[in-house]
Amino acid sequence: RRSKTGEVVYKDSFGSHVAGIVQADYRGDGNVELICCSVDGEVRGYLSASTVQPGGVGGAGREEWAGQDHWKQLESLAQRKQNLLLELRNFEASEKVSRSKDPLSEISQGGQPMGVIPAGTLLRTEFSAFLPDGGGGGGGGGGKLAPHIELSVEATNDTVIRAVVIFAEGLFEGESHIIHPPSGKLGSCVKVPLLPDKDLAVDLSIQAFVGHPTSTQFHVFEATRRLPQFSLYIPCPLATEPHPQGRVAFNVPERLETVTGWLNDSFMYGAGEDSVLTPYLHVAFLSLRSSFPLILSFKPAQNGAFTIETDDLDLAGDIIQSLASYVGLTDLSVTASFPQQMKELRDVLEQVEELHKIRQKLSAEMADNSALIRNLVVRAEDARIMNDMGNMKKAYFQLYELNKDLMLGYNIRSNNHLELLECLRIVNQAIQKTGNLRVGKPKAQLIAACRAAIKNKDNDTLIKTMMNGAS
Repeated sequence: RRSKTGEVVYKDSFGSHVAGIVQADYRGDGNVELICCSVDGEVRGYLSASTVQPGGVGGAGREEWAGQDHWKQLESLAQRKQNLLLELRNFEASEKVSRSKDPLSEISQGGQPMGVIPAGTLLRTEFSAFLPDGGGGGGGGGGKLAPHIELSVEATNDTVIRAVVIFAEGLFEGESHIIHPPSGKLGSCVKVPLLPDKDLAVDLSIQAFVGHPTSTQFHVFEATRRLPQFSLYIPCPLATEPHPQGRVAFNVPERLETVTGWLNDSFMYGAGEDSVLTPYLHVAFLSLRSSFPLILSFKPAQNGAFTIETDDLDLAGDIIQSLASYVGLTDLSVTASFPQQMKELRDVLEQVEELHKIRQKLSAEMADNSALIRNLVVRAEDARIMNDMGNMKKAYFQLYELNKDLMLGYNIRSNNHLELLECLRIVNQAIQKTGNLRVGKPKAQLIAACRAAIKNKDNDTLIKTMMNGAS
């Protein structure tokens, strides 16, 4: 070990117990070494690294070793050696069990349980939907948990899963999640709840520790699963209420099989049993996040007419971007209708106009008060020079009251400014969301046209452009 840090630099072991450790000149060269002797008579000498002279070990002294980072390499090799020895012992134990006529009698050795599992043990993973009322894609259950996606990790051959480690970027806090069931609740299946905040495709790296209930050593099974982008949307009947008011229509010059392939790739359950798949596509999904329906329709015979019905503007944009990326569309213009969102946007635009008027009024009042302040300061100074204390006090009192009004006006103006910024942020987000309904050049044209409409204070043109695109 290193004397300063205690790190293990080198580790060695004898074939039998150590009888004694002494210091002596083992080689007769004047250097004191650490000499170890085992009960079997084996003797080994270890020279201290501080006494190794240049050229003594491979022609390099300790300083050169440290400079070449050999110490870290030695530590790494020693750790690797220990890991390989442990794996070798596990393989030898497994081989012994496999050759035994009674494998169960070999599960423990020396009173210590071994991590031996049957050779045909497999790890199965499956996604399912969890609904509190027991419906949906097979999650079931009557707990108080919100609807979500469940990842089932199951081991075969009567083995148990001691722990499951999942690595997924953007899905868990810290990008990893560990499930460690209590000893009394170990089983062959572990269920992990998943509820993504956003509709993004996520790659899950799964590691499961599999063994027997009494095992102290476990086999690590690794698996990789991809969570589809729209995994939180499960198939539902086409007549599900309430029917969405929002709608986006566009044309996709692709075959029905291509769009169906995108559907199966992006949604966890594909189209569902209640869907129409030929000669056109008509499917409905229910969001586990908001409980609102989503309806998709594609009619190849009508020049590839594609319709999205949803009240979620973000969801419509994500679907269009996903579909365009899948089929390779570089330019796409759409016609949209979101009456509820546009009504809310119109209210925000009217609020922006009102806030602008208030801001101008407050600015004018502040300018008038500034002129009065200058006059009062001059009057108070003149009264002081003329030793007119009465008028001086009167002027300073008026100045004090006017200053209070200015401070109050500043607070009002500051709050007005914050409200205005929030409203403008909402307007900008709405433009970005409607821009996300387009792809390529139509998207850039829409954003430019919306900015021009805002500059001209033409709210009607702005909303019309957001829904129908730039003319």
